[in-house]
Parts: sequence; structure tokens; C-alpha cells
Amino acid sequence: MSDAITLRSLLPLDRAERFRLVAFGTAQRGSVITGGGLEPAIDLLAADVGFLFQPVGVPLMASFDYNLEDQTGHTVGTTIFPSLHRQMVMVTLTATWGTYTPWRAPSGAWMQPSRVRELTRALEGQETVFRLGIMQVAGKVSSIVDAFKKRNEKSA
Repeated sequence: MSDAITLRSLLPLDRAERFRLVAFGTAQRGSVITGGGLEPAIDLLAADVGFLFQPVGVPLMASFDYNLEDQTGHTVGTTIFPSLHRQMVMVTLTATWGTYTPWRAPSGAWMQPSRVRELTRALEGQETVFRLGIMQVAGKVSSIVDAFKKRNEKSA
């Protein structure tokens, strides 16, 4: 069982929001259930800072991230949970393809920049999403799983 607090931020660096500075921080405590209740197993602190580029009107995104994780392990009974410290530099490329027709103008061309933000929010269950790259931390994976669950609930 784990408890976590997370802070995420995004700062657009230009008016079209093509360039963005992103930051993510989390503090997490993982516990195991024992005969006496919950016992702390790990304490995790993680931070991520990145620079993201997303061209207007094209469903591509590239990011460069620096990630720092510090995990303190505890001993519960005879089990020793490890302590870890790691730093990562990641380059991620994300692309989205879909059959949701509003992504394309009547002529088949990509939509104008003024419509892209609105259409990004409107994506629903008809499209297939392919994500290429490295997931940066477990919290981001959890967010993606939650988004797919919400999308599937809407289509059901």
C-alpha cells in the first residue's frame, strides 16, 4: 500500500504553447501489511524537470527530461527493502494517430492552430493512440492508465 503527494507544473514559453517547461515532484511512502498493521517499507522522493516541444497542428511531441529519485528502504521483519539513488536523462518522442475526423480539415489537411487545443481536448474513444518512448515515472504511467479508463467509461 502506498500514499503519495504529487506536484506537477507546466509553463508555456511561447504564445502558441509549442515550447514548455515541465516539472514534477512526488513524495511517496510504501507500506506492507503485517500482523501489527502497516509497516513502512520504502520512502521515495522523486523530481523531474523537462523541456517539451510540440509543433502546432501536428500530433507529435518531443521532450528532454532530467529525473532524480531517492529511495530509502526499511526493514520489515526479515525483509530488507533496498535504498536507491538514481539520476536519469531521458529523450522522449510521442506521436498520436487517430480516426477521430475533427483532427483533419475537410480537405484532409491538418487543422489550423486555433482549433488544435480545442480538438486535443475532444479526443474520444474512436482513435487509437500509440505512444513511443520511455515513461518517466510511475505517476505518469498512472495518469495514462486513468485517462484510458475514463475514455473507456465514456465509450461503454
